Amino acid sequence: MTIASLTRGDTYVAVLVDAEPVGNMLPRAFAKWGVGTVHVRSGAPGGAEEAAAALPPRHTPLCVIACAGSGDPLAGALARRLGLPGHPGAAPPARRRVAGGEEYTVDTVSRDGRRHVTAIRRRHARRHGLHSVHAHTTLIDPRHGPGPLLIAYADEILTALGVEHGPGHVRVVLTPAGPVLAEAAPRLGDHVLPGYDDVCLGANQADLTALSYLAPQEFTSRWAGRTYTKLCEALVVDAAADAPGGGPAGALDPAVAGEIAALPSVYHLDTRPRPDGGGPVAYTLHASRLQLQRDRRRIRRLMAGAGAQR
Repeated sequence: MTIASLTRGDTYVAVLVDAEPVGNMLPRAFAKWGVGTVHVRSGAPGGAEEAAAALPPRHTPLCVIACAGSGDPLAGALARRLGLPGHPGAAPPARRRVAGGEEYTVDTVSRDGRRHVTAIRRRHARRHGLHSVHAHTTLIDPRHGPGPLLIAYADEILTALGVEHGPGHVRVVLTPAGPVLAEAAPRLGDHVLPGYDDVCLGANQADLTALSYLAPQEFTSRWAGRTYTKLCEALVVDAAADAPGGGPAGALDPAVAGEIAALPSVYHLDTRPRPDGGGPVAYTLHASRLQLQRDRRRIRRLMAGAGAQR
């Protein structure tokens, strides 16, 4: 077991397992409190005992967070080994395909089993031949439509999985027969972006995760038992869905990237390689839903036309 990186804080550290998918989001969230992070990679021999022994001396671990499904078993075992609140371990069913319904994700932060819902997004797919690929997500109002049902269902699932502390992510398909679980995990959501989320939601899952561990009373009094407020229209566009073939695109043509980034609703264009092999993602927001749709169509045309360099 190896310590991949250490960001030094005063005394305490948060232990992140397989942290590559979340980049600097959680380290930056904990750093605001003067708390460093230790990144542990799973997969090496030795398990939780060796990981615990490899933690830096004179630093007290506060929590263990898995940032990818690969880290769930080690994170659970390490949390138990260190006597820390946090990760329940592996979370079955991890992921499954469900056909015939509308797909949503529900992201949460918990402390002692009390939750704040940080975002609910509807996932939209696009057909490419015999296959469908994720195209974009839309932020929904948690107070209306399927929001209350999704919140109750996600809470039921996370409770059953033993997720009492830290982040939670649930993917649900609403079928004619009712909600069906597609994925559940004690980790950050797929499209968390501090700054962007603060504008759209009033907070972000990464910062609230740090708050839940470092100031639990403040989290409980201000955030637990509540949901976010949808502050504007927000749409996250997976630009690769409109690349030739509908699959992951390579390096995005700089001219195309520039045109996308300059659109009125684009807050951020992320062109970094993604852990799932996907292509660029455009984070858009605007007071006007019509403007979002115009820009989404423009992104489609740009990606389908100039596309990406393979």
